[in-house]
Amino acid sequence: MKEGFTMHTADQLHESMFSVDLDGRPATINDLFPNWGPADRFGIVVNAPFGGVGASILIQAAITAFFDCVPERRTEFAQYPEIYLFSVGGSQGDHSMFDFWPPRKDVRVARDPVALLEAINDRAITRLAVPEGVPLHVEYAERMAAGWSETNSAIERVQSVFVYAPSGAVAQPDVVLRATSPELESNGARTLDPQTTLSLANSMSDEDFEKLGPHAKSDAVRFVESVNGRSNDFSAEVRASVAARRREIVQDGIATETYRRISVEEALALLVPAS
Repeated sequence: MKEGFTMHTADQLHESMFSVDLDGRPATINDLFPNWGPADRFGIVVNAPFGGVGASILIQAAITAFFDCVPERRTEFAQYPEIYLFSVGGSQGDHSMFDFWPPRKDVRVARDPVALLEAINDRAITRLAVPEGVPLHVEYAERMAAGWSETNSAIERVQSVFVYAPSGAVAQPDVVLRATSPELESNGARTLDPQTTLSLANSMSDEDFEKLGPHAKSDAVRFVESVNGRSNDFSAEVRASVAARRREIVQDGIATETYRRISVEEALALLVPAS
């Protein structure tokens, strides 16, 4: 039996909930993330308040790949997905509703490409999403010790890179991700309005938690404390603005997001875009 209250994505997400188009042709999550293996780790660089919501479908597709690769991760070998949020310049909002959990998976990084590359390499990220922007050329070899090695390590290890936009729509996309179920919007909605989930957790009885697993209650307590502690990271007005932007790409509860695939070398110039 799965342990934990917040690891809901193991039950929630399945490949049938995603529609993938690559270069205008129907594809699969395996095509999106070729040869995803047990050691793969997804990371997303976020430099705007709740920017990760704009990549909701990509994040959840990566989570699905994580569980489908080793199905036991959903059941007897339960664990949180290996996904990491790199919050540039400080908090960019609590994204733990997507199962960026425990809190160490929200990595605070200075607004500096050198620090960000080091953080990405430290977590052995293999699939990466970077924000759309104007590329900024960085002389990594000159700015950091063994910078040439750091860049080569990333180039060798990272297998997929996607450019995303907080709005959900990039220029010149070659990837289109569509939800086939309104359920894929729930984690983004909870991110922008976590009170619903917090109310549910606070209303659960000891018996409810026992049904979820032996450590469910202790995990839920930590989760509630963390979310409450970050509830004032951004104002209600900021959350409402992000939610309004999200509604622009959602029709009848179904979202469509676009992305652009790039090389790792190109990604190194977008870790902290010039603008």
